[in-house]
Amino acid sequence: MGNTTAFCDSSPTLVGGSTFCDKLTSLLPCGVCIFLCDDDVTISYANDYFYSFFGYSTSLEARSAGFTSLKPALHSSDHSSLHEKIKRCLNGEIVDFSCRISRKDVENKFIWLLLRFRYLTEEHRLIAAVFDITRIKQMEERLRIGEEEFRIASEQSGSYIIRYDIKTKTEYRTKKASEYLGTPMVVENVPDSVIASGAIADESITAFRNFFEAIFRGEPTGSALFKVQRKGRRAVWRRLEFTSIFDSEGKPFQAVITLTDATEQHEREIAYMQHRQRINDAVQNGAMYYEFNLIKDICEHEEGSSFPNFLDSGQRSYSDYYRLAIKSYIHKDYNQKFIDFFSRERLISDFYNGIFEEWADVPILFPDGEYKWMRATVHLIFDPYSSDIKALLLIEDIDKQKQAELQILSRSEVEPLTGLLNRITFVEKVTLMINESKKEALHALVLIDIDNFKQINDRFGHIYGDKILYDTSANILSRLKKDDIIGRYGGDEIIVFLNSISSFEDIAERVEALRKSIYRRISGGLRVSGSLGVALYPKDGTDYGQLCLNADAALYEAKRSGRNKVVFFSPSTRKISPVSHLSPAEEAIISSDLSQ
Repeated sequence: MGNTTAFCDSSPTLVGGSTFCDKLTSLLPCGVCIFLCDDDVTISYANDYFYSFFGYSTSLEARSAGFTSLKPALHSSDHSSLHEKIKRCLNGEIVDFSCRISRKDVENKFIWLLLRFRYLTEEHRLIAAVFDITRIKQMEERLRIGEEEFRIASEQSGSYIIRYDIKTKTEYRTKKASEYLGTPMVVENVPDSVIASGAIADESITAFRNFFEAIFRGEPTGSALFKVQRKGRRAVWRRLEFTSIFDSEGKPFQAVITLTDATEQHEREIAYMQHRQRINDAVQNGAMYYEFNLIKDICEHEEGSSFPNFLDSGQRSYSDYYRLAIKSYIHKDYNQKFIDFFSRERLISDFYNGIFEEWADVPILFPDGEYKWMRATVHLIFDPYSSDIKALLLIEDIDKQKQAELQILSRSEVEPLTGLLNRITFVEKVTLMINESKKEALHALVLIDIDNFKQINDRFGHIYGDKILYDTSANILSRLKKDDIIGRYGGDEIIVFLNSISSFEDIAERVEALRKSIYRRISGGLRVSGSLGVALYPKDGTDYGQLCLNADAALYEAKRSGRNKVVFFSPSTRKISPVSHLSPAEEAIISSDLSQ
């Protein structure tokens, strides 16, 4: 590139020489420097402001320290880039260009400098104005980090981010938001274009427009819930929230919008409001209502005053209510039933197993010393605004109704839980039917045991076990004919009398249908099945006692050989030393003549 003389000493462009240059450049709020177009980018002239960027007070101090060119201040890649631009100046391709350099100052902190160059064609030199842009770079870096943090936070939060230019009504959607919505990353003329696309349900169009009207009015924040229609798929609910960004005059020019899927939350809110409506009606009619957060183990709300108010005793957690009720209010004969029903762990388990509503009748002690029957109904739901599980407990006075039911049951022939005949009534009816049978009649007595019933009770509680027993009884009953008889034998056993069957093949077919009606899968990987023992009249016995004993022997064999099967009585299935297991009342019924 060749050597040249000192620019300020000989150049006619800057009249007055270096003294004039010094006076002129000292008035400028930036560094001024003239460089030779050589390999080292030698400094021909620079004001003190320029040297101060590099830790020197004067040009003399800088030159004494050997700082005579820009090369030591440049990174090797920056040096190559600068030389490339100098070559383009010498070739007449460009006249002006800029570059940024960074270096450490005397305090070992990084500073950033911006150099704006102009090529002086006649002198073949470069004149540059040098500015400290450290603060600008720091602001850029903070902005970059802030945007990166914002991006990461938005991705981790499950929200989708949209930037909305108010003047142009244009949405700039992140890649994540664009993919979720199935739209381009830039959408113009919002909200009108979105409404015109048919995506917004008719009932939500007003809410959607109002959301953007709030942005146009300059409101700082706002939100909206709206319904989105999707072709061939179920509609979803989405929530929009905005935060406005204002210019120096206080006018909104941009809004940051977050979009979240609110379908699940909206459905929870609807479910909660439906429960609340029913509860409000019940409380007005004298019921008590408690709202528990099972996950946090706290009582969040209580309403009603018709009977004992637990909050008066200072109890706040669900566990406190539970213990206090057992200790002071529940009749001792129902303590275990109450424990099984209200166990916090069981309710949470039931919720995750798809059981959302349960009820139990329990006698509760009132201040007058009398017990009254109350029906406790529990609705299990997700908290609308969190992932916690809520138990909405409604306690209603059913004393008059229950007392009437108990009086009826005390005189009834049916067993209260299943609605089947009680054992005594079953024996009476079967004995009467056998006594009236024709000589050629063919009957079957079937003894049914629900397999693994104790395991079901232990795992899910007696309330759930009672439900299994009730459902199983209903399933068996649905397979019987009008003249058949069914009763509860006791515990988890059901007894059936199949009347006047045409053939052995018909018996086998019907008993197999009973077995299949019992089988089903339930929560926790368990299954409900039945083992069946069958005794035939008159082959295996001519009275209820003998038939029952032989059906029991066959049932024992069905359970011993693997359960969930039917076994017909034969001499090989008889248990060793069988003994009668009839009650005195049953013995009396069998020996009496009921046909009279």
